[in-house]
Amino acid sequence: MDWREAFFKYDYGETKDLLKSFITLVSATLVLSITFSEKIIDIHKAILRVKRMMVAAWVFFIVALIVSGASMCFIAAEAGCVIYGQIPVFACRGGLYALISWALIIISGGCYVIGLVLMALSARAKIMESEHNE
Repeated sequence: MDWREAFFKYDYGETKDLLKSFITLVSATLVLSITFSEKIIDIHKAILRVKRMMVAAWVFFIVALIVSGASMCFIAAEAGCVIYGQIPVFACRGGLYALISWALIIISGGCYVIGLVLMALSARAKIMESEHNE
């Protein structure tokens, strides 16, 4: 197996599949958290701090989606470099775009985890607030 075949079988194929699954996971989490925000924190009655945490969680989920999309573009650019030896706009530099793609995946994953933590903290703050008011 030559390096081009290995790239498409492992590097490109696995990265693309990972990104498709991750984008699905993040978008589902975002949609569900927005849809059920009334159940999670009672958005209309929650204090400002809890609302801000929930909105910050949504922002991190959106950033994770954007960064994942950029990562998909970079791995596709690397595939173009492997197939054609060059691509419009960018100069091919021996795997650079694949490395950028993988770095963006890590950043995207970090944004997703931060969003989950903020969502959990906002739910916890809402529970503590409701216990305090009783």
